[in-house]
Amino acid sequence: MSELRQKMKMDMELRGYSPIRIKNYINNVSIFAKFYNKSPELLREKEIHDYLHYCIMKKS
Repeated sequence: MSELRQKMKMDMELRGYSPIRIKNYINNVSIFAKFYNKSPELLREKEIHDYLHYCIMKKS
């Protein structure tokens, strides 16, 4: 598990997130990063905005 993923997991555990919710968040961040073929650390607000728009339009 990458350092970033481990930190994200630990932060969510400290906040009391359920194991299933943690798994889902990590999975969705992975899908998001693969969409741009970049590490989540390199993605910014514009990419988040554009990706969310893409997801909404794809479901329509």
